[in-house]
Amino acid sequence: MLIDLKRDKLTHQDLGQMQMYFNYFDRYVKTEDELYLPSKEELKRQLEEAAGITGHCENPDQEGTDDVR
Repeated sequence: MLIDLKRDKLTHQDLGQMQMYFNYFDRYVKTEDELYLPSKEELKRQLEEAAGITGHCENPDQEGTDDVR
C-alpha cells in the first residue's frame, strides 16, 4: 500500500508525483501476490481497525449517551 500524506492543498504536481511513485512501485517493488485492490469500504474498515476505531456503535440504544453533563 502506498500512502502519500499532504499537509497543504493537493496540486496537479502532487498528483503527477504520486503517479510516478505508483508506477515505480507497480514495476519494481510489488510481487505477484499483491494484485488485490480493496474497495473503498474495505480500505476504510482496514484503516479503522489499524487505528483502533470501530465503525459502528456497539449498542445502538446507547448512541449519544456518553455526553458529559
